[in-house]
Amino acid sequence: MAYPLAQPRALRDELFLRLAFCDESSLETIRRMINRQRDACVLQLQRIVKRKGEPVRAAGSASTFMRALLIEAAEFHLQAELKWLSHVERDVAAEWGKRQRRNPSGLLWREGGRTAPPPPSA
Repeated sequence: MAYPLAQPRALRDELFLRLAFCDESSLETIRRMINRQRDACVLQLQRIVKRKGEPVRAAGSASTFMRALLIEAAEFHLQAELKWLSHVERDVAAEWGKRQRRNPSGLLWREGGRTAPPPPSA
């Protein structure tokens, strides 16, 4: 068997790539992406927790032990992703919220004096 990988998994998920190209005008888009990802994670986590409770044919064997470890690894990865998604949502809203102020004309004021129309409501 080959040696295990020396580095953790790379962050090449589609969500990471999309976030890399967002700016302050993308706040609602980011929230929608995070909510979709969160829903997918919660659904997968529910499936894993259900599998965790299912009986295994050859109870007590080494493969049963490894199966339990792998299921726990998947569970921990999903929990970490959910925690990270909450972190991103909170910090992006806090940081970009500080920079955005509405003026009476309905334009969005940003640092640097630039203005833009508010994002379309969905």
